[in-house]
Amino acid sequence: MTARRPFLPRLVVLLGIKALGALAEWGARWEEAGADGLALAGNPGDPAAADLVEVLRGACALPLEVHVPPEAVSSPAWVEALGEKVDWVVPGVPLPQETARALVAAGIGVAWPLGYPIPTEVARVHGIGGVPGPERFAEAPPGAERSLTLREAEPDGLLAEPGPDPWSGADTLVLPEEMLAGQDPATALGRWRR
Repeated sequence: MTARRPFLPRLVVLLGIKALGALAEWGARWEEAGADGLALAGNPGDPAAADLVEVLRGACALPLEVHVPPEAVSSPAWVEALGEKVDWVVPGVPLPQETARALVAAGIGVAWPLGYPIPTEVARVHGIGGVPGPERFAEAPPGAERSLTLREAEPDGLLAEPGPDPWSGADTLVLPEEMLAGQDPATALGRWRR
């Protein structure tokens, strides 16, 4: 969630390899089905990833996340590559502080990987499986990713801190498209909205 596009709780669909041939249609289909966001795995420094982001941004207005593989070499130049097209960067390993700060300063949220010390500028933590969450996420399939928003922008611009048991409130579920295959998109998402 960013100040630009707040969605809580959120269901995000992670781009599957089969969708690459019809990316704009894929984004529009999940937006129509009621997804709260779309995600793709890629290196923001790779021109191919930037092209995918450009196509998705042109096809729908949903918040976009880039899930960065651990082996990607981060850089403050990601800000220029991502511009106003991406809402969240979700790195597989912690980013250098300079890169994280540059992204946040540009209005791009950073979801910090679970299990590492969390910098103060980070508003969300992210993990694959095993993160406690609302009952509707309790049956999430193995490989589904969950995030917890640590701080939210309040009307006065201040950040709200988490409650006494912050992990009880995982508020974002990221489902790889492959886990939703073979179902009508709206029906597939509806299962997680119970």
